[in-house]
Amino acid sequence: MNLCFDCGNTTVRIGLFERGNLIISSVFPTRCLSLEPGKLARKLKALLPDDLKPDRIGIVSVISSDRENNLVNILENIFRIKPGLFNRGAQMPIRLAVDNPCEVGADRALGAWYAFQKYAGPIIVVDFGTATTFDLVSEQGEFLGGIIAPGVAVSFSALSAAAVKLPEIGEFGEVGPLIGKNSLECMRSAYYHGTAALVKGLIGRMREAG
Repeated sequence: MNLCFDCGNTTVRIGLFERGNLIISSVFPTRCLSLEPGKLARKLKALLPDDLKPDRIGIVSVISSDRENNLVNILENIFRIKPGLFNRGAQMPIRLAVDNPCEVGADRALGAWYAFQKYAGPIIVVDFGTATTFDLVSEQGEFLGGIIAPGVAVSFSALSAAAVKLPEIGEFGEVGPLIGKNSLECMRSAYYHGTAALVKGLIGRMREAG
């Protein structure tokens, strides 16, 4: 079994895979990686099966080195296996044809590599997280660069914080009207229709640019 951690800026996602199939998944806030080791170890154990004995552990990380080290050390203590760590600057399985390869997050590089392996190229890879990223992979499987936009949740949290009379958008439910009749409907219209227009527009421009 392979135990995998995707450490993003906002959340950490855990996946336990057996023969390529996801059998257990969980998520917790990235800030928990700053807990003292004993508390973090107890949290991880609560999220995983008691008798778990993974064959390999892999970590994809875009977070700070102190949080990475905290997670790596605790996992090594629990399972007696040294995790494989893919972070910014690590050797990636895809050629990064950009000005400074060390600037490319491991999540973007590995996402681009996997998309090429599964679908071939050229291909545009879109990822929605703390940031919304659009990455271009060539026909030869090279990472050619991309676009980084603010994530949807981050954008609206910042808007509500800066404009005190605007509400928090909360959990997104059903798609509402394009033209809102109150502040919340207006914001939710931008959340859905605006994001869809951003994605459609940028993908179109990337295709035009070749």
